[in-house]
Amino acid sequence: MERPNLVVLGAGGFAREVWSLLTEESLLAENVTALGLVSPEEPARNSTVSISAPWVGNDESFLAQPKASFYVVAIADPVTRMRVAARYDAAGLHPLTLVHPTASVGSTVKLGSGCIIGAMASLSANVRVGNHVHIDRVATVGHDSVIQDFVTVHPASVIAGGVHVASGAVIGSNASILQGRRVGAGAVVGAGAVVTHDVHEEVTVAGVPARRMKAKKDTDL
Repeated sequence: MERPNLVVLGAGGFAREVWSLLTEESLLAENVTALGLVSPEEPARNSTVSISAPWVGNDESFLAQPKASFYVVAIADPVTRMRVAARYDAAGLHPLTLVHPTASVGSTVKLGSGCIIGAMASLSANVRVGNHVHIDRVATVGHDSVIQDFVTVHPASVIAGGVHVASGAVIGSNASILQGRRVGAGAVVGAGAVVTHDVHEEVTVAGVPARRMKAKKDTDL
């Protein structure tokens, strides 16, 4: 039986990391063949040669005659990831979830489609993860937490138990979110921040404890 094909959408640093992870046989949730990277422009050869990742075209050229059944969006920005995923869903491709073999995913964890769970990440008991969520290297998610669609959790972040992270939020590297807190849709938690109170949607917080960042005036830009 012919193996179905997979493409990685994106060609930045995270996409190259994902491609490297695909060399580990146990990473794939399905028995698939990785074809290459799809991105708006062909990446510089020196950025992909070390991982032997071929460029298979941009979205337009690839979708004109798609040669894959599955895709994974390796783009950190949630808004871009949402737009790209919708386009590939509409074209009839299927999102694939990738879990690194060194990640710890509890037996009661529910993962949506199109997720990427990085090396040494840890998801505890009764965690609910939506579609197209990125939980990067060494990040931890505590018991009974909910991570909604298109959330990005950067490396070494700590999400305690009973936390709710709404769709499209970004949790920066080494950030911590304390027990039972809520992070609103589209919110950004800065790197190294410690969230002790709920974060409203579309708000950026930073610092210890995390505080709302004031928008710059036009004269300050």
